[in-house]
Amino acid sequence: MKFGGVRKCFRGLRRTDEMVYIDIEHPSDEAKGLIQSRSQDKYRYAEIEKEYPRKPHAKGEVKRFCYYATIAILVCMLLGQSARAAAYRRNNTVFAKEPTNIAMKVLGGDKRYLSVNKNIFSYGANELYRHMDNYGSGPITVAWSSRFSSKEEEQIRYVFDYLNDIFAVINPAVSFELKGAGQSANVEIEYKSGMQEYEIMETHSFSDFTSASRITRAKVYINEDYYLSDANMRFTLLHEAMHFLIGCDDFPEESFEQVSLMNYNDLSFVSSVVQYIETECAQQRMDYVPFTSLMPLDLASLIAVYGDVDNQENVKKYAHLINDTINVCERYLGEKEWLKDNNISRFFN
Repeated sequence: MKFGGVRKCFRGLRRTDEMVYIDIEHPSDEAKGLIQSRSQDKYRYAEIEKEYPRKPHAKGEVKRFCYYATIAILVCMLLGQSARAAAYRRNNTVFAKEPTNIAMKVLGGDKRYLSVNKNIFSYGANELYRHMDNYGSGPITVAWSSRFSSKEEEQIRYVFDYLNDIFAVINPAVSFELKGAGQSANVEIEYKSGMQEYEIMETHSFSDFTSASRITRAKVYINEDYYLSDANMRFTLLHEAMHFLIGCDDFPEESFEQVSLMNYNDLSFVSSVVQYIETECAQQRMDYVPFTSLMPLDLASLIAVYGDVDNQENVKKYAHLINDTINVCERYLGEKEWLKDNNISRFFN
C-alpha cells in the first residue's frame, strides 16, 4: 500500500526531481533513508530556530520606513527646488516672455530667435526665455585653447570686446572677462577633430538644473580641419555667441528676408565681403580695426531678451544702437533693404 511519497533530488550538472513512493508494509531501503534524512533536516532547522529566532516583522518595518523616508525627502527636495525656481523667475523678469515679446514689437527682431526649456521645478511652465547667467557672480568668463595662435586669440578678443560694448548699452549687468589660454571659464573655446567637413564651429550649452532657462556655461568647438579666415572666425564666433546667449538654433536660408548671422548663407556672404575689404584696407592703413558686428536683426532680437523697454530712455539708447549698426553694416555690405526688417525700418524713416 502506498500512502505518500518523498521527493529526492540529484545534484550534478543538472538538477532533477523524482518522487519516491513508500509502501507502508514493505518500505524499501531507499525510502527508509530518505525519511530518516528528512527527519534529521527538520530537527536541525528546529534547533536553529530556537537558537536564532526570526523576527518576521523587522525587515518589513525597515522597508516601510525607508520607503516613506525616501518619499518625504523627494517631496522636500521638489518643494525646495520649486521655491528656488520661483524666486529666480521673480528676480529676473527682464527675461520673462511678456516684456520680451513687447520689446520685439517695439524694436524689431524675430521670435524665431527665442527659445525656451521645459523646467520640471516650474511644473513644465515656460515663463522665461533662455539667456546666459553665471549665477550673478560677476562677469561671464571666457577662455580658449593654448593651441590657438596669437592671430586667433586676437579675433576672439575683437568678438568679446564688441559684445562688452553692446551689452554696456543693452544691459550693463552682463559683461565678459577674458581669462586667457588654458583657463577654466563659463565659455571655453577649443579645437575639435572629427567634425563634418562643412561645419565651422559648434556650441554645447549647459543649463541650470533648477532654472532650465538659465544657460550657465558653454563649450565652443572649432573644426580643426577647416581653414578659417580672420573675418570668418569673428563672425562665426558671433554666430556661436547667439547660441549660448539666447539659445537660438541655426536658421534655414529661406526662412528670413533680412540678413542674419544665424543663417549660414548670410554668414558666409558677410565673412567673405568683410575679409576682402580687410585685405584691401590692411594694405593701405596700419591702424585699421577689423569690422566686428551682429547684423541689425540679430542685435534687435538680442536686445529683446536682455533689454528693458519699460524705461523710455533705454528704448532711445537701443534704437540709437540699432541705427548705428545699420549704418556700419551698410558701409561694408551696401545699402540693402534686407539689412533691416519693417519694425526696425520705421524707427529711422
